[in-house]
Formats: sequence, C-alpha cells, structure tokens
Amino acid sequence: MIYKEEYEQFKTKKGNYRIKGSTYKFGKCKECNNPMLYKRDSIFCSYKCARIGSNNPNYGKPLSEEQKRNISMANKGRIRSKEFKEKVSRDKKGVPLSTEHKKNIGIANTGRVSPMKGKNHSEKTKELMREKQPKGKDSPHWKGEQALTRLAGILYKNAAPQLILVEECRENEEGFLECKCTYCGIWFIPSRGQIKERIDGINNNDTARLYCSDGCKKECPTFRKRAESLIKRDKIAAGRILLDELNREVQPELRKIVFARDNYTCQKCGQVGGSLHCHHIDPVISNPIESADMDMCIAFCKKCHVWVHKNIKGCGYGELRGCV
Repeated sequence: MIYKEEYEQFKTKKGNYRIKGSTYKFGKCKECNNPMLYKRDSIFCSYKCARIGSNNPNYGKPLSEEQKRNISMANKGRIRSKEFKEKVSRDKKGVPLSTEHKKNIGIANTGRVSPMKGKNHSEKTKELMREKQPKGKDSPHWKGEQALTRLAGILYKNAAPQLILVEECRENEEGFLECKCTYCGIWFIPSRGQIKERIDGINNNDTARLYCSDGCKKECPTFRKRAESLIKRDKIAAGRILLDELNREVQPELRKIVFARDNYTCQKCGQVGGSLHCHHIDPVISNPIESADMDMCIAFCKKCHVWVHKNIKGCGYGELRGCV
C-alpha cells in the first residue's frame, strides 16, 4: 500500500511529485480503488488490475513497455504481508515453468554473481543442511543397491580371478575384495579405480601397485621406478654390485613384518599409520649379516627417522658414508 504522506518531501509547487528526475501524480486505481503513484494518464495500479474486467479498455491486450515501467514503479518499495507471500506460494506450488520462462530467468541471471560466492557456510548452517538432506533410498541421487558397492569397493568374486595370482587377496564379511598394501602390508579395501589401474598394469606389463594411502605410495622404494632401477635393486640383493653401491633400503617382507609387530605405530612419538619407515638399529653397512633380523629393526615415522639419523651417534648420514 502506498501512502501519500510518505512522498510529501518530493511534492512540487504544481502539486506533482518529482522522484529521480521523473514527474508522478497520485490517484486511485480504477479497478481496486487503492491509492497509486503514476505517470501521465495511467488508470491501473498493477498488471493484475489491468487484466481484470471485460469493460477494461486494455482487457486482453499486452501491456506496453511504458505501462510495465509504471506498474514496476508503483510496486517499488511495497512491503508484502506474510499472508500474501503464503498465498502466492500456494498458487505457484506444483506449477511447472514454461520453456520461455526458464529462458528469461537464465537471461536475467547471466553475469550475476551469487552473494555467497567466495564465502563459506558456518558450521551451524552445514549441520542443518546435512540434517535436511535425505539419505539412503530417500535421496534423489539413490541409484539402487549397487551404489553401496561403488562406495565400498568391488566385490571379491568380480576382481579376485584377475588379481589372485599377483596380489594377496581375501574376501571380507560383506563380500568385498581386500588386498595387502605393497609398502606396509596392512589389509585394506581398494577403490574401484585402484583395482582397474592394477588390472590394466598386469595386462600391459606395468608396475602399478596397490597402496592403502598416499603416504605409503610416496615412501615405497618401487613406486614410479624405472625397470633399470628395479633390476639394479635385484643385483644389490644378489650381491652382484660393489659395496659402495649398496642400497640400505629394508627388504619389503621384513618391513611389513616389523610394521605388523609394532602395530603400525611410531615407537618414538606414537603416531599411528601415516608415512612409516623401518629403521635399522644396527646399520646395514656395519652389520650386513644380521640386517635382515626383525629384532634389529624398529618402526619410526618419517620425522622421527630423520631425527634419529641426525642426532644419534653412529647413525648420521655422513658417518654411514664414512663407513663405506
């Protein structure tokens, strides 16, 4: 509802109202008899009133651009009541938008920046969104029972025949495939992408392996190594390379045994999992015969392993190079 008293400050000597460079008059709508602010000789306050009544001279005719501007100006600043908004919501509920309407909305929103762009929701808002979001079969994104299989991994019966000859595999209680991590030896459920890459690697003579985490993948000495490097490692293990070329990396099976014995926990700081290293208590260079004894090894995280080699006497990298 427009009240004349609100616009007294814009009143001119001629009795008109000057607003933002345009001249307006006050009158009453011919249909609803409500006060209105108009230009020239407009007789209706809104598009709705202009469309009502067969006696209306504009009945059935499209509004001109000037009439639309007048209606927009008349409605500008009008505060809608809660009852009015609920009524409009009920009238529009379930009514599909036409193709032309959708197109007009898209054109109107072109280049418009969302007020939430670049901003993060509060924790309270995120929690409310999670509570309201339907889950499981009630979710609109539900794709049947296979959705659970896609999230958890792949069934044992589908992938085991292709992996069982090259990987240690087993079936868990839910029927999914479990494999041992190449680096630490822990049992885990590989993703569908990991299994696909591993099978493709087997068929193409590639070196793709299965890892339980990115930390194990980065610490593994065979990850992304060329064939020449792996052949050199085999020669080191067979004693066919000179002592100064000896690699002090722990044997893969020994590393897994040590990790399992220490419960995949750093024995210095207590970190569980992550990037674990198997450290030789007695260096390989000074005691190569007993280097494969599990009692001569201990599990450290990467940070503690570096600290030991820098601070423990006899374990420094420079001292080990001096032994060679």
